[in-house]
This record gives sequence, C-alpha cells and structure tokens, in this order.
Amino acid sequence: MPRAPAPRHRLFLAAVLLAVAAGPALAQQRPAGTRPTSTGSGFLVGDTWALTNHHVVAGCTRIVVRNDRRQTATATVQADDPARDLALLAVPPGAGTPLVFRDGPPVERGEQVVTYGFPLYGLLTSGPTLTTGDVSALSGIGDNPLHLQISAPVQPGNSGGPVMDRNGHVIGVVVSKLNALRVSKLTGGDVPQNVNFAIKGTEAAAFLAAHGVAPKLAASTGAELRPAQVGELANAGTLFVECFGGPRHEPAAAPTSGPTATRKAQDDPSFRLVNRADQPIKELFATLSGSRTWGRNRLVGSVVAPGAAHVVRLPRGGGCVYDLRVVYADGRGRERKNVNLCAVTDVPAS
Repeated sequence: MPRAPAPRHRLFLAAVLLAVAAGPALAQQRPAGTRPTSTGSGFLVGDTWALTNHHVVAGCTRIVVRNDRRQTATATVQADDPARDLALLAVPPGAGTPLVFRDGPPVERGEQVVTYGFPLYGLLTSGPTLTTGDVSALSGIGDNPLHLQISAPVQPGNSGGPVMDRNGHVIGVVVSKLNALRVSKLTGGDVPQNVNFAIKGTEAAAFLAAHGVAPKLAASTGAELRPAQVGELANAGTLFVECFGGPRHEPAAAPTSGPTATRKAQDDPSFRLVNRADQPIKELFATLSGSRTWGRNRLVGSVVAPGAAHVVRLPRGGGCVYDLRVVYADGRGRERKNVNLCAVTDVPAS
C-alpha cells in the first residue's frame, strides 16, 4: 500500500480508507496477463446491480467482479457519490443473490454485527473473510452522521463490503479504519483497538433510491442467526472487486483540528477536500448553488497533492448547498452540483 508523505504542517489522526492502494453471463475473464491496481469488496443490491465504495472504483479504466462461484465479469459504474463514498455498479444477471437491507428497528449501540469481504487479497486467503464485532457508536469521526463505528476487525480490501446484523440484514457498508500507529504517536503510545467505520445502511439505501434502485428490505425481528449463518447469506451476494488502470489512492486522513475534529455546526459549510486523483489539485471554486459566477480560487495558492487533504473554510450562516469545481495540474476540470456541505465533513475529488 504505497503512501504519499504526510503534510508536515498539520498533525493527522488517520481514518484510513480500506483500499488495497489493500451464470453463463459471468463467464468472462479478467484481462489476461494483467494485475489489478487495487482491489476491494462489493455486494449485490439487485439482479443486475452491485454496491461498493466510490474510492474502490474511482479512476478505474476497467472493473472486474468475481462471485462466490469464482465466476468473473466486467462491471461498469452507473452512479457514484464521492461525498458518501458510494458507487453503483451494473453487473450481468446471475451474479448471485441480492442482500437484504434492514428496514427497522433503528440500529443501536452494542448490537452484534458481521462483516464480509476480501481483505489483504494476495497476502491472506483469496476467498472471503468473516469477522464479528459490535456497533460501538452511531456516528463517525467528528460526529460524522453518515457513519457507524464498529469493532469488527477490517483490513484494506474490506472496503465496499457489507456490515450485517444478526438477522442477516445490511446495516452498513465498510468504508475505513483508524490508523492505530499514527494515533499511538499522537497520544504518546496509546494504541486504539478495533476502531472501524461503515457508511450507514440508511445512507446507502437513500443513495440507491436516488438512482432508481430499490433494494430488498426487511425488519430485523425474530430469532437471531449464528454468525456462520449470516456469513452464508453474505457469501451468496458479496463480490470481489478488481480495479484495473486506476490510481493507487492514498487513504484519507482526519486532521486533529478543523471541521472533522469537532462536532460540525448545522450552518457550517467548511469541509476537507481529499484528493484521490493521480494529479495535484491546483484550484478549487465553491459557489452557492444557483450563482452564475464561480468567484475566487479557494485554495489561495495552495496545491493539494495526490493523497493529501486541504481544509476549506467557508462562511457560516450563508448557506449550505454549493456547486464545486476542482482544476487539476494537467488542466482538467471536474464539477459537482448541489453538494450539501453542512451535512458532510470530507469531499473526495477524483
């Protein structure tokens, strides 16, 4: 997992994204003689739809998925949401059994969970791995309302895999873990144990609904299943995801100061721009949605290197929904419309 040098002017509590940078219709093979740039996990949410993290597939020129029968096929990105770090993939029919999302009751602290995915592919087993743990908190770093904190161990490559309750229903999507070594250095030797994060299942379901995909839903009531039984359900719908031709992403880091370090005010549109592309970002423009001009460059002469992050401070109380435009060093521009910056702490750019 190559790592770019961390910025020296700011201490980081690293919330490490878990990218490895760690049917007849499914009979296609991956490109011969090639190795993936990075790998991750995903899971079926419909007969021809799969869900994974945005950072797992960002910048890929080709995406290959593999099911539990070791059949492979090419997948394509149909929609993505960098702010939520989710991506919707189109896959051929017959890949497996779509997983069921929890439709109540609300997730509680202390609930037991099961994660399923493909961590450290090539170093550990080539098959899927199951881990168990609990819901530790109902929000992420800096009280991020989009995330759950879980104690189930995860590693690079788990990104995009399901987090399931003991009824076998999806309550989250694995997204990141805390960098224990960096935290140890910052705290004088204290090593955090099993501090990992998942995008809430409700956020994932909302993302799917916004793009016309209606996942299966069921209430989590009745007798609980054994973890092995939950694993059997997960196995039928979890996919191994390979990215070819994309950049190796430096995992995002959470600063000890700035918008992600403390509880974010409801009227605060400040955010952290995370560069997940292979080019430096030289300009950022942020304007309230509906404005006709982009205004000034918000980076004020700074350059955000690949894998680095930059805190962008915007005036509080003046509005939350912005249009964003980033300009890379090679001259490419990328725009995002109607981003509710008061609801997010990190905005990935890729």
